[in-house]
Amino acid sequence: MIKKNQLRGIAAGIFCLGVLLGGIGTGIALLEFSDFTYQSVPAPEEDYVKETFDYRIMPEEGEMIRLRNYFGGTICRMKEQEDIPVNSVEIAVVYNSKLCEVATEKGKDNENGEIWINLYLSHVSSEMEMFMRHKDEFLNGLKNRELRDYQEEYVRSVEYRINPADSERFRIIY
Repeated sequence: MIKKNQLRGIAAGIFCLGVLLGGIGTGIALLEFSDFTYQSVPAPEEDYVKETFDYRIMPEEGEMIRLRNYFGGTICRMKEQEDIPVNSVEIAVVYNSKLCEVATEKGKDNENGEIWINLYLSHVSSEMEMFMRHKDEFLNGLKNRELRDYQEEYVRSVEYRINPADSERFRIIY
């Protein structure tokens, strides 16, 4: 018959052995992982397309034109060009056609006296689609001791081109 003190000693020994083996396993895993190299893999250039949307707008006196997009301010910019007609906007978008489609819509907000143009993604690939597209390459990278990071941009750039005479009427909203 095993006494309580002996049982506690056996349990403490098993616990210490588990901690020791866990530490050894963690050390081996970190040692193996430290040999891996990192590789950033950009999306192929042929996946990117440039699409242009033209809008002729007939605003009433004092009416503002809001250019809305959901892509953030770092990739969007306003450019003034003399060759763009007054009361017009040309929207040039560079996006990854394998991941999404870009669409626009135009409307009028009579309460605020504004015309708005929305630029948005109409079809977006899911995270699972992106994973499945790269899974074989990723697994081959693991075999070669490489961690591959696939850089998938939905939208690379958005440029709103307007006539300099319209610079006070057009505003980009994020």
